[in-house]
Amino acid sequence: MNTTQVNPDVMVHVIDKLDRCLKPQGVHYVIGGSSSLMLQHVELNQHPNDVDVYVAESDVLKAHDALKSYAIDTPRIIENGMFRSNMSGYVIHNMLVELVGGFQITTSATKFALIIDRDHPYHVSEVYVLGKRIAITSLAYEFVFNVIRERADRYIPIVQKMNKQMELHHDDLQRMLQHHIISMEHKNKISQLIHTHTSLS
Repeated sequence: MNTTQVNPDVMVHVIDKLDRCLKPQGVHYVIGGSSSLMLQHVELNQHPNDVDVYVAESDVLKAHDALKSYAIDTPRIIENGMFRSNMSGYVIHNMLVELVGGFQITTSATKFALIIDRDHPYHVSEVYVLGKRIAITSLAYEFVFNVIRERADRYIPIVQKMNKQMELHHDDLQRMLQHHIISMEHKNKISQLIHTHTSLS
């Protein structure tokens, strides 16, 4: 399917529709990727091409059922190099939505995952979208994730945004390094990018 860049005004209506579909079914979800970054005013070179919705793998089928009228395929396990997830696609307001369950990255030196748990919301921030409180991936999560996958076009603007108020992100970064197995190479890269006198080791 060909995708176009997501209009920010349309994106908020897509997220609103997702919330109205998923929340009544008890599906806890988190908006991630470039949509999350846009909602946190990170300056990207281009608008998102889609809206990423993360759920626990145990909620994938329930979420798919809630969104089935918009579905363009069915959930399937995708393993691509270091990445593994249970994914399916939808079109809402002419925008591509990707449902991602059980997302994780595994290499010989790194094991990294987004934990979707309403009782322990690791690495999650919240914003208001059309008056509704919406969970999104935190800047710390997106920063570390993009360092691991070597996306300088993402992690540089993210860390530039974080460095303006690093005290708001430091604790989340510490938890990232405690809860995940991250290679020394990536830890060193993270430390080099963050302009703070506090050790993150």
